[in-house]
Amino acid sequence: MLSSTLLEKFTVLGVLLFSWSLPGAGYQITTDDEYLYRSRAGTSSTRINRTKLSDLSSDDLTTTSEYAGSNSNAGAYFLYNNGKLYSKYDGNDTYIDI
Repeated sequence: MLSSTLLEKFTVLGVLLFSWSLPGAGYQITTDDEYLYRSRAGTSSTRINRTKLSDLSSDDLTTTSEYAGSNSNAGAYFLYNNGKLYSKYDGNDTYIDI
């Protein structure tokens, strides 16, 4: 779980370059190298938070149907691949939401 909304960027030597806060909280985060995407915690959401990496502006994407946001359990995930976001609520689930 993302217990804080504060993200920080460091050099390889550990020097803090800058930090910024994301709006809201969520359990999982992924990127497509243009945006950071953050799933809502729990089930039945139609919103995905995103932050543009170039200027740190944030907004929400609205899905056409509800998806299961990742739970805090091991085996849950939220991934970006080839233009799509994939969310698995729980490690025991036998399906994923796209």
